Amino acid sequence: MSKLKMSKLHLAISAGLLSSGLGFSPMALAQESKVKADEVEVIEVRGIRGSVVKSINTKRYATSVVDAVTAEDIGKFPDQNVAESLQRITGVSISRNFGEGERISIRGTTESQNRTLLNGQAVGSADWWTNSAASRGFNYTMLPSEIVSGLEVYKSPEADIDEGSIGGTVIVRTRKPLDLEANKIAGSVLAQYSEVSGETDPQLSGMYSWKNDEETIGALISVVRQQRNQRRDGIESWIWAPRDI
Repeated sequence: MSKLKMSKLHLAISAGLLSSGLGFSPMALAQESKVKADEVEVIEVRGIRGSVVKSINTKRYATSVVDAVTAEDIGKFPDQNVAESLQRITGVSISRNFGEGERISIRGTTESQNRTLLNGQAVGSADWWTNSAASRGFNYTMLPSEIVSGLEVYKSPEADIDEGSIGGTVIVRTRKPLDLEANKIAGSVLAQYSEVSGETDPQLSGMYSWKNDEETIGALISVVRQQRNQRRDGIESWIWAPRDI
Protein backbone atom coordinates (compact mmCIF):
# COMPACT_ATOMS: atom_id res chain seq x y z
CA MET A 1 0.00 0.00 0.00
CA SER A 2 1.34 3.40 -1.02
CA LYS A 3 1.08 6.25 1.40
CA LEU A 4 0.76 9.92 0.48
CA LYS A 5 3.47 11.93 2.10
CA MET A 6 3.53 15.73 2.14
CA SER A 7 6.72 17.56 2.76
CA LYS A 8 7.07 20.88 4.55
CA LEU A 9 7.41 22.59 1.16
CA HIS A 10 4.07 21.20 0.00
CA LEU A 11 2.36 22.39 3.16
CA ALA A 12 3.86 25.86 2.84
CA ILE A 13 2.70 26.20 -0.80
CA SER A 14 -0.85 25.07 0.10
CA ALA A 15 -1.10 27.48 3.00
CA GLY A 16 0.14 30.32 0.81
CA LEU A 17 -2.49 29.63 -1.87
CA LEU A 18 -5.31 29.59 0.67
CA SER A 19 -4.19 32.80 2.35
CA SER A 20 -3.88 34.60 -1.00
CA GLY A 21 -7.35 33.55 -2.09
CA LEU A 22 -6.10 31.44 -5.03
CA GLY A 23 -7.04 28.16 -3.47
CA PHE A 24 -10.40 26.37 -3.56
CA SER A 25 -11.57 27.28 -0.11
CA PRO A 26 -15.37 26.75 0.37
CA MET A 27 -15.64 30.13 2.11
CA ALA A 28 -13.95 31.89 -0.79
CA LEU A 29 -16.22 30.20 -3.34
CA ALA A 30 -19.35 31.16 -1.36
CA GLN A 31 -18.27 34.80 -1.19
CA GLU A 32 -17.54 34.87 -4.92
CA SER A 33 -20.97 33.40 -5.73
CA LYS A 34 -22.68 35.98 -3.51
CA VAL A 35 -20.88 38.83 -5.29
CA LYS A 36 -21.95 37.50 -8.69
CA ALA A 37 -25.56 37.15 -7.50
CA ASP A 38 -25.61 40.76 -6.30
CA GLU A 39 -24.37 41.99 -9.67
CA VAL A 40 -27.17 40.31 -11.65
CA GLU A 41 -29.31 42.90 -13.48
CA VAL A 42 -33.06 42.45 -12.96
CA ILE A 43 -35.50 43.61 -15.66
CA GLU A 44 -39.09 43.89 -14.43
CA VAL A 45 -41.91 44.19 -16.96
CA ARG A 46 -45.25 45.49 -15.71
CA GLY A 47 -48.56 45.61 -17.53
CA ILE A 48 -52.30 45.60 -17.00
CA ARG A 49 -52.65 41.85 -16.58
CA GLY A 50 -53.08 42.12 -12.81
CA SER A 51 -55.94 44.59 -13.08
CA VAL A 52 -57.68 42.50 -15.75
CA VAL A 53 -57.41 39.34 -13.64
CA LYS A 54 -58.78 41.14 -10.57
CA SER A 55 -61.72 42.51 -12.55
CA ILE A 56 -62.51 39.07 -13.97
CA ASN A 57 -62.36 37.47 -10.52
CA THR A 58 -64.69 40.13 -9.10
CA LYS A 59 -67.25 39.23 -11.74
CA ARG A 60 -66.63 35.48 -11.46
CA TYR A 61 -67.09 35.13 -7.71
CA ALA A 62 -69.96 37.62 -7.34
CA THR A 63 -73.42 36.32 -6.46
CA SER A 64 -75.14 38.77 -8.82
CA VAL A 65 -74.61 40.42 -12.21
CA VAL A 66 -71.49 42.54 -11.65
CA ASP A 67 -68.90 44.21 -13.87
CA ALA A 68 -65.72 45.83 -12.57
CA VAL A 69 -62.87 48.11 -13.58
CA THR A 70 -59.70 47.86 -11.47
CA ALA A 71 -56.56 49.99 -11.41
CA GLU A 72 -53.20 48.21 -11.54
CA ASP A 73 -51.50 50.87 -9.43
CA ILE A 74 -51.76 54.52 -8.48
CA GLY A 75 -52.06 56.65 -11.58
CA LYS A 76 -52.74 53.62 -13.80
CA PHE A 77 -56.50 53.90 -14.12
CA PRO A 78 -57.71 53.28 -17.69
CA ASP A 79 -58.84 56.91 -18.07
CA GLN A 80 -58.30 60.19 -16.29
CA ASN A 81 -62.07 60.61 -16.23
CA VAL A 82 -63.91 58.03 -14.09
CA ALA A 83 -67.10 58.31 -16.16
CA GLU A 84 -65.21 57.39 -19.32
CA SER A 85 -63.78 54.35 -17.55
CA LEU A 86 -67.31 53.23 -16.69
CA GLN A 87 -68.21 53.57 -20.35
CA ARG A 88 -66.00 50.55 -21.03
CA ILE A 89 -68.53 48.34 -19.23
CA THR A 90 -71.30 46.73 -21.26
CA GLY A 91 -74.64 48.48 -20.82
CA VAL A 92 -73.15 51.71 -19.46
CA SER A 93 -73.28 54.94 -21.47
CA ILE A 94 -72.27 58.46 -20.46
CA SER A 95 -73.49 61.98 -21.05
CA ARG A 96 -70.96 64.69 -21.87
CA ASN A 97 -70.79 68.35 -21.01
CA PHE A 98 -68.42 70.46 -23.09
CA GLY A 99 -66.87 67.22 -24.37
CA GLU A 100 -66.09 65.86 -20.91
CA GLY A 101 -67.73 62.67 -19.64
CA GLU A 102 -69.94 63.60 -16.72
CA ARG A 103 -72.86 61.33 -15.81
CA ILE A 104 -73.72 57.72 -16.57
CA SER A 105 -76.74 55.80 -17.76
CA ILE A 106 -77.10 52.06 -17.08
CA ARG A 107 -79.15 49.89 -19.44
CA GLY A 108 -80.97 52.85 -20.97
CA THR A 109 -82.18 54.43 -17.72
CA THR A 110 -81.70 58.11 -16.94
CA GLU A 111 -78.91 59.28 -14.66
CA SER A 112 -81.36 60.03 -11.84
CA GLN A 113 -82.51 56.39 -11.78
CA ASN A 114 -79.11 55.04 -10.73
CA ARG A 115 -77.24 55.37 -7.48
CA THR A 116 -73.55 55.87 -6.80
CA LEU A 117 -72.01 54.62 -3.55
CA LEU A 118 -68.63 55.92 -2.42
CA ASN A 119 -67.18 53.17 -0.22
CA GLY A 120 -70.74 52.15 0.66
CA GLN A 121 -72.13 55.66 1.25
CA ALA A 122 -74.62 57.15 -1.20
CA VAL A 123 -73.46 60.35 -2.93
CA GLY A 124 -75.18 62.79 -5.26
CA SER A 125 -74.38 66.10 -6.89
CA ALA A 126 -76.05 69.09 -8.50
CA ASP A 127 -74.59 71.06 -11.39
CA TRP A 128 -74.10 74.78 -11.74
CA TRP A 129 -76.82 74.72 -14.42
CA THR A 130 -79.87 76.55 -13.13
CA ASN A 131 -82.30 73.98 -14.49
CA SER A 132 -80.34 71.01 -13.12
CA ALA A 133 -82.11 69.89 -9.97
CA ALA A 134 -80.46 67.72 -7.31
CA SER A 135 -81.04 64.00 -7.92
CA ARG A 136 -79.51 60.62 -7.29
CA GLY A 137 -77.20 61.16 -10.25
CA PHE A 138 -73.51 61.85 -9.66
CA ASN A 139 -71.11 64.09 -11.56
CA TYR A 140 -67.99 61.96 -12.02
CA THR A 141 -65.82 64.90 -13.05
CA MET A 142 -65.66 65.73 -9.34
CA LEU A 143 -63.86 62.44 -8.61
CA PRO A 144 -60.13 62.26 -9.48
CA SER A 145 -59.02 58.91 -10.84
CA GLU A 146 -55.82 58.91 -8.73
CA ILE A 147 -57.70 58.03 -5.53
CA VAL A 148 -59.91 55.36 -7.14
CA SER A 149 -58.76 51.76 -6.83
CA GLY A 150 -61.76 50.13 -8.50
CA LEU A 151 -65.31 50.50 -9.81
CA GLU A 152 -68.08 47.93 -9.53
CA VAL A 153 -71.39 48.11 -11.38
CA TYR A 154 -74.18 45.97 -9.90
CA LYS A 155 -76.90 45.37 -12.48
CA SER A 156 -79.03 43.25 -10.15
CA PRO A 157 -80.14 44.06 -6.59
CA GLU A 158 -78.58 42.64 -3.45
CA ALA A 159 -79.72 42.73 0.17
CA ASP A 160 -76.54 44.47 1.35
CA ILE A 161 -76.76 47.32 -1.21
CA ASP A 162 -78.97 50.36 -0.74
CA GLU A 163 -82.14 50.19 -2.80
CA GLY A 164 -83.35 52.86 -5.19
CA SER A 165 -81.58 52.01 -8.44
CA ILE A 166 -83.50 50.91 -11.51
CA GLY A 167 -80.69 50.49 -14.00
CA GLY A 168 -77.88 49.60 -11.60
CA THR A 169 -75.69 50.69 -8.70
CA VAL A 170 -72.13 51.92 -9.05
CA ILE A 171 -69.79 51.32 -6.11
CA VAL A 172 -66.65 53.46 -6.15
CA ARG A 173 -63.85 52.09 -4.00
CA THR A 174 -61.10 54.52 -3.08
CA ARG A 175 -57.60 53.67 -2.02
CA LYS A 176 -56.99 52.90 1.65
CA PRO A 177 -53.84 53.81 3.56
CA LEU A 178 -53.58 50.41 5.26
CA ASP A 179 -53.41 48.73 1.83
CA LEU A 180 -50.54 50.95 0.64
CA GLU A 181 -46.93 51.19 1.72
CA ALA A 182 -46.11 53.57 4.53
CA ASN A 183 -45.08 57.09 3.49
CA LYS A 184 -45.99 56.46 -0.14
CA ILE A 185 -46.04 59.55 -2.35
CA ALA A 186 -47.52 59.69 -5.84
CA GLY A 187 -48.20 62.56 -8.17
CA SER A 188 -48.74 63.54 -11.78
CA VAL A 189 -48.52 66.62 -13.97
CA LEU A 190 -50.65 66.81 -17.11
CA ALA A 191 -51.55 69.43 -19.69
CA GLN A 192 -54.48 69.55 -22.09
CA TYR A 193 -54.80 71.68 -25.19
CA SER A 194 -58.29 72.69 -26.34
CA GLU A 195 -58.59 73.50 -30.04
CA VAL A 196 -61.76 75.59 -29.72
CA SER A 197 -60.57 77.83 -26.88
CA GLY A 198 -56.95 77.74 -28.00
CA GLU A 199 -55.74 77.36 -24.40
CA THR A 200 -53.42 74.87 -22.70
CA ASP A 201 -54.67 73.98 -19.22
CA PRO A 202 -52.75 72.18 -16.46
CA GLN A 203 -53.82 69.38 -14.17
CA LEU A 204 -51.82 68.67 -11.01
CA SER A 205 -52.39 65.85 -8.56
CA GLY A 206 -50.59 64.57 -5.49
CA MET A 207 -51.23 61.89 -2.89
CA TYR A 208 -49.56 60.94 0.38
CA SER A 209 -50.32 57.80 2.40
CA TRP A 210 -49.14 57.06 5.95
CA LYS A 211 -49.65 54.24 8.46
CA ASN A 212 -48.04 53.23 11.73
CA ASP A 213 -45.74 50.24 12.18
CA GLU A 214 -48.55 48.09 13.62
CA GLU A 215 -50.72 48.89 10.54
CA THR A 216 -53.69 49.79 12.71
CA ILE A 217 -53.95 53.52 11.99
CA GLY A 218 -53.47 55.23 8.65
CA ALA A 219 -54.23 58.42 6.78
CA LEU A 220 -54.37 59.33 3.11
CA ILE A 221 -54.32 62.85 1.70
CA SER A 222 -54.99 63.65 -1.95
CA VAL A 223 -54.98 67.04 -3.66
CA VAL A 224 -56.06 67.63 -7.25
CA ARG A 225 -56.17 70.89 -9.17
CA GLN A 226 -57.72 70.93 -12.62
CA GLN A 227 -58.35 73.95 -14.80
CA ARG A 228 -60.27 74.03 -18.07
CA ASN A 229 -60.85 76.91 -20.47
CA GLN A 230 -63.82 75.95 -22.63
CA ARG A 231 -65.66 77.78 -25.32
CA ARG A 232 -69.05 77.10 -26.86
CA ASP A 233 -70.64 79.12 -29.65
CA GLY A 234 -74.39 79.01 -30.13
CA ILE A 235 -77.74 80.75 -30.00
CA GLU A 236 -80.14 80.01 -27.14
CA SER A 237 -83.66 81.10 -26.35
CA TRP A 238 -84.99 80.81 -22.84
CA ILE A 239 -88.65 81.76 -23.13
CA TRP A 240 -91.29 82.65 -25.66
CA ALA A 241 -93.95 85.16 -24.76
CA PRO A 242 -96.67 86.57 -27.03
CA ARG A 243 -96.64 90.35 -27.38
CA ASP A 244 -99.02 92.71 -29.08
CA ILE A 245 -97.08 95.38 -30.86
